[in-house]
Amino acid sequence: MKNPGRLLLSALFIGVFGYMFLDMQEYPEKSALVPLVVAVPGLILSVAQFLLDLKAVVFGGAEAVPAIEGLAAGASLLSEERKKELALAGWILVILGLILAVGFWVSIAVYVPLFMRFHGKESWKLSLGVGLCGWAAIFLVFHVLLGVQLFPGFLYELI
Repeated sequence: MKNPGRLLLSALFIGVFGYMFLDMQEYPEKSALVPLVVAVPGLILSVAQFLLDLKAVVFGGAEAVPAIEGLAAGASLLSEERKKELALAGWILVILGLILAVGFWVSIAVYVPLFMRFHGKESWKLSLGVGLCGWAAIFLVFHVLLGVQLFPGFLYELI
């Protein structure tokens, strides 16, 4: 196995979603719905990805890391695909940081338009509209219909 990274990442996701599924068994019925909606599909998709990665390793699928050629000529170490993956990882870190700092409500309102505008290259009008609609939908589902209080963020707790 030349690059076990993808296989290890898939196994990590199986562990995360598996733990989420097992942990939510102890939650009250109302509170268990959100982790259930996330954990079950996440676990199924993680197992499927793990099996695909395992098949590629065992039966010699496509190389996970392309051969590096032309480095002496000054070619980039990162392929375009790798740059896109790193950019998405950065966006994931941004949303996690926002949620921890200012909570779900502010994070959704800020993150969705910024992500659509700068990563998706959409117009400000569309980005703000989708951000507002997404925020309203999440507010209606979680706050109004389910009565679930979402994490307010550490800054809110400090105030």
